[in-house]
Amino acid sequence: MMIAKGSDRPVYIVTPEASMTITSKSSLLPDQAAEAVMLAHALDKAPKNLRHVPRLLAQSHESRLQSLSAFISAWAGLEILVGATFERYEASWTAAIGSALPQSAQNVADRMRIVMKDKYRLADKFAIMASALDPAGANQDIAIFANLKETRDAFFHKLSSDPAQLPGETTRRLLRKYLSLHLQQI
Repeated sequence: MMIAKGSDRPVYIVTPEASMTITSKSSLLPDQAAEAVMLAHALDKAPKNLRHVPRLLAQSHESRLQSLSAFISAWAGLEILVGATFERYEASWTAAIGSALPQSAQNVADRMRIVMKDKYRLADKFAIMASALDPAGANQDIAIFANLKETRDAFFHKLSSDPAQLPGETTRRLLRKYLSLHLQQI
């Protein structure tokens, strides 16, 4: 701040600065638009706890330049998706196991379901969901998920990862794939 000569009023020096972000969007192809409409209708029918997942996916795209925010948003969306859909896939999974057993061993399948109730780990839940939604690609995706979870745990529990190196794109890709596959089942 400066005081002008012969005056008791201050003179302020202002340095104007501005920044701008330009985003270029491409038009949707007709099949992409049809898929978006189908997924929107399916999401409308989905349980309310699943409705936050697309917002988290979008948020992970918006914060792409901040890899920590992008990773956290995508990972949270993936955890919510797994938690919100697990019961549906677990029921069909245990039914498939039960149908593979002879009638005399059905009590084993029933007992297994009782014992495992509420004891599945997140990785187990993802494996069951992935196996139901993409049997051909599940093994690869389960390995990717395990690596993502290991990275997430190392960062959040040990602070041993560089936030700039967090795998946001890989997490986002896995979330997008399984959200779309699940919504196609609704």
